[in-house]
Amino acid sequence: MAATAGILVAPRFQAFDKLGRPLIGGRVEAYQAGSSTVALDTYSDPDRLFKNTWPVLLDDAGSAAIYISGAYYIRILDANGVLIAEGDGIADAYSVAKSIIDGLSGGSTTIESRVSDLESEVDDLQDQYNNQKDTFDAYKTSNNTALTTLGTNQTTALTNAISTQNSAMLAAVDALRVDMNNKIAGLQIKVGGLYFTESNANPASDLGYGSWSRVAQGMTLVSLSTNPLDPAWTKSVGSTYGEYAHALTTDENGPHSHTNGGVGAPNSRAWSNSSADPTPGAGNTGSSGLGTPHNNVQPSYVVNVWKRLS
Repeated sequence: MAATAGILVAPRFQAFDKLGRPLIGGRVEAYQAGSSTVALDTYSDPDRLFKNTWPVLLDDAGSAAIYISGAYYIRILDANGVLIAEGDGIADAYSVAKSIIDGLSGGSTTIESRVSDLESEVDDLQDQYNNQKDTFDAYKTSNNTALTTLGTNQTTALTNAISTQNSAMLAAVDALRVDMNNKIAGLQIKVGGLYFTESNANPASDLGYGSWSRVAQGMTLVSLSTNPLDPAWTKSVGSTYGEYAHALTTDENGPHSHTNGGVGAPNSRAWSNSSADPTPGAGNTGSSGLGTPHNNVQPSYVVNVWKRLS
């Protein structure tokens, strides 16, 4: 076994006050562990040939040569007897090591036998570990095939479940797509339908579907009539009628009469060519009006009208 190193311990005990200064003139009281009345001796050499005074007085460096044997209760006081620090169960290294070895080795009487006992216990622990490892390795080997089969089966089952779920999801998505397409188609203007807009763009670019043609340009729209009293042109979709301006014909001129200034008997009148010549003669009242066609358009608001062709 390779040698190990340890921490360097000061050859003399040194105490400090609560400000970190050497405890000059201080003293150390040593008692039996667990007691504050049974005083124990300390020594100024490791072979315990020379006892220290009780209590041990600290020098100008706050230090003293203090060796202990066994377990102690230690009190450190300043020159005025004020307690600076205390500790119970303080023991020398040999006592600590002996206590540890006794606890682990069952109380063998010599260091050599204790070490031997410990080595035996270590060997036993190593044997137990090896046996457990061999058992585990055998178990692992015997179960590798079963574990592999189990893992494969679980993987296959999981893959199948995911595949089934994916198929169901894809079917649901397809059904949703068909339903959405049907709903979108239901919102579209049917072939033959009309689309009114103030935009001059072809509806195919605005709506994204269909082919279109302008209709009823410069015309107002009239609903198809099933009333037998309405004109024939109102009975056919797509027929046109009317004009922007209209000149009245003779037949369209309303009935009327003219008052004349002729001469003759009270119940008969005739035209005279002049007031100086009362002889009846032919004449007319004169002509007026230019016969210019009149505006025949109602107040209107213009929009684009498109008809869907496909």
